[in-house]
Amino acid sequence: MPPKPVSTVTGAMPSADSATTPQRPSGRGGVRLPAAVPIWAWPGALALLFAVWHIGRPQLWRDENATWSGVGRTFPELLHLLGNVDASTGLYYVLLHGWTDVFGLSTVAMRLPSAFFVAVAAGAVACVGRRLFGDAAGLAAGVLFAVTPAVSRYGQEARAYALVVMAAAVALLFLLRALERPGVTRWLLYGVAAAFMGAAHLVALAALVGHGVIVLLHARRDRSWRTAVTFAGVVAGVAALLAPLLLLSHSQVGRQLYWVHRPDLVHPQVAFGHLWEALVGSTASAVVLGLFVVAGLALARGNGPARGTAAAGAILPIVAVTLVSETGTSYFLARYLLFTLPCWAVLAGAGLVAAGRAVARLLPVPRQRAVLALVTACGLALTVAVTLPDQQRLRSFRAHEWISYPVKPLDTYFSYQGAARTITAHARPGDGLVYVAYWGDMIDLGVDYYLGPQARTLDQFFMARTPQQNGTYRPTYCAVPASCVAHAPNRVWVVRQTAGYTHPAAPLAAQLKALQQDYRVAQTFRLSRVDVMLLVRTTPS
Repeated sequence: MPPKPVSTVTGAMPSADSATTPQRPSGRGGVRLPAAVPIWAWPGALALLFAVWHIGRPQLWRDENATWSGVGRTFPELLHLLGNVDASTGLYYVLLHGWTDVFGLSTVAMRLPSAFFVAVAAGAVACVGRRLFGDAAGLAAGVLFAVTPAVSRYGQEARAYALVVMAAAVALLFLLRALERPGVTRWLLYGVAAAFMGAAHLVALAALVGHGVIVLLHARRDRSWRTAVTFAGVVAGVAALLAPLLLLSHSQVGRQLYWVHRPDLVHPQVAFGHLWEALVGSTASAVVLGLFVVAGLALARGNGPARGTAAAGAILPIVAVTLVSETGTSYFLARYLLFTLPCWAVLAGAGLVAAGRAVARLLPVPRQRAVLALVTACGLALTVAVTLPDQQRLRSFRAHEWISYPVKPLDTYFSYQGAARTITAHARPGDGLVYVAYWGDMIDLGVDYYLGPQARTLDQFFMARTPQQNGTYRPTYCAVPASCVAHAPNRVWVVRQTAGYTHPAAPLAAQLKALQQDYRVAQTFRLSRVDVMLLVRTTPS
């Protein structure tokens, strides 16, 4: 006799055997999908659509300027850079270097790989959700992930975060596959994905804490610790493989992350509330998704320890990063923890479908499936509706400067492009160019990017060694500014940071003093957070 079908509404738990054996989608969520269209295709296409929507409109911000500087170098120069800075995201730089060798260094070209990464991540989220909670929950999870504002925001940024989120989602999917039907190939795939995740951004290795608990939950259910031993061996291999990168990154961390504040555990509701808002990228959407997550934790039923699996992947890495941040260098930053979003989306998708089932149980049986589909569709439509205003704001010209959106409102931005256009409109070949700004804001890199080829026609006469020669993002300046001024062009453009920057570093202050002795200000163009000044020589050169 064929086995009795599982109810599509009650969410009855399958047997342990059925939980550990891969199954074709059975419509557990109450909605059968067309067999010709894979479940991952819909969320993947939606995520890609949102990510490419106005992908070139926002101005490159500080970190993207660093990306351009890094990947625009020769490969030996890039390796020299990674030996001194940004080793923790070196894999992304290497991949993007190869991409831009083919497709160029335009804003769209540099950002487009991130759009592909979030598309793959959305598909993987749908597959994870299906494995844990069924078809409908998997589709809902993938769609919720795809329309989350933070996903498309980092899906159109030339940084490593989209790559990390993709690697984390794929690694979790491979882990679940290995737990369902253990085998050398499946564990090897998981190990490769986990190593790739860590190489893309070392903070994402905190995901392994959640993975460890997931393995223990399955081992307890199956009453066998063999998988736990295998997992420990795979993690040991990943750690050995990444050990050189870990050591190198540790030597760089003090120069890069000194500005990240520790979580305020005296007011945890504020610290984690702001973290959740920034993870989602929308205050309104954070509320809606938060309600779905609570419903998932309270109501959802799935294959084996499904809720524990999703919760461990979402919560425990944040706990681990919080504890590490309290005892040493802080990594408590929303964009560093984006790799937890796939599990949050799975919980939210399961919660939305579970709420639909709860409503459907109140109605006669023939209408339950239609009611479940209607409730799920309304929940997804509500999420899209509340996220659209944030999606639009995140595509404004200055949006990428708002690095913790929607927390800490952005009042101004650095006008890299405006400064470059001003110089382009008025400069003559052979004019000088000087930057007076805080090094960490990388105004010189931003303006140089938008100057394009014209940057090579301007004489940066204070520069003794280029950033490429130094293997950093900073140049080395001439030791005696007055001697450099003596041989400088008769016209010099000075791009000076204004807001929040009143005392230039010693080398830059010395350059200004030397310029003031031999030049006068002929014109000043006041832009957002920068002034562009044309200096004209008053003494014979």
